Amino acid sequence: MDKRALAGLRGIQVAGALLWIYLVWGSTYLSNRIALESMPPFLISGIRFLIAGCMLHAISLLMGGKLPSRGDWLAAAVPGVLMIAVGQGSMVLAVQTLPSGIVALLFAMLPIWTTLMQWALPGGARPGAGILAGLLMGSVGMALLVSGGGSGGPGAHWDAGALATVVIGTLSWAVAALYIKRAPRQGAAMQASAMQMLTGGACLVLFAALSGEWHDFTFAQVTARSGWTVTYLVVIASVITYPVYNWLVKAASPTLVSTFAFVNPVVALYLGWLVYEERMITLTILSSMLILFGVVVITLAQAVASRRRRQTLPEKQAGAAGPQASASC
Repeated sequence: MDKRALAGLRGIQVAGALLWIYLVWGSTYLSNRIALESMPPFLISGIRFLIAGCMLHAISLLMGGKLPSRGDWLAAAVPGVLMIAVGQGSMVLAVQTLPSGIVALLFAMLPIWTTLMQWALPGGARPGAGILAGLLMGSVGMALLVSGGGSGGPGAHWDAGALATVVIGTLSWAVAALYIKRAPRQGAAMQASAMQMLTGGACLVLFAALSGEWHDFTFAQVTARSGWTVTYLVVIASVITYPVYNWLVKAASPTLVSTFAFVNPVVALYLGWLVYEERMITLTILSSMLILFGVVVITLAQAVASRRRRQTLPEKQAGAAGPQASASC
């Protein structure tokens, strides 16, 4: 298979992985809302990630994977704490005082933080016009949704502490994504995801203990509806999707991967409309379309930039080899 065919196959794989993450993680806001009907928030996430981490680790060992070293665990603990304990933990904490749709919308700041952090890091390149235009469209769409299209309607007053919690969570997730991108690979994507879930899940269970959630909780109070939802969060949203995300972070640019934060709120809003009959106004529809269009612009800009890099690399290599060839003659 030639390089062009391989690049085309990789593009299809990246697109499929992105679509999967868009749909599955977009549904987790509704799933957490259902689970919260009979379970406290930190326990939902802690139990979810501990069970999913154990399942993934067992699958990895059964497939011939080696036991991770101490260095592997330390490397996995960084994104595990930042992405799962702090990032996910901040979301479930904020959803106690903010509507889940608003939390999902605020999480759409992730691509902005990711792009700015990449730019600020040593050797970081300035984002191209296409990427900046897409980020602007997504940001405007997000602002419209928060100001008028969210569940609270225009003029709604949101708790400042809860808003700050979500911002901290998105910043933490962006740092984790850049760490995964730049850090050396620690085993297969499945094993790395398992270690991240186990470290992050352990921290969330500790948060639950410190906040007193274990005090009044019994598993007998969990309804069948919440139980099936947690099962979905464990198997579909965690065991299957986190390895896809870890692979995608390595295979594509952080800005492209982080576009899921723009799409997930739109998916969350429409699922809330379908399942809970939450009100959808014209502004909600228009702003969500603007967000999706911004994601398309970012995706196309990334594709054009990647194609240019592939075309430029052979020219640079040929230019570097030219003088050497002349010198050897």
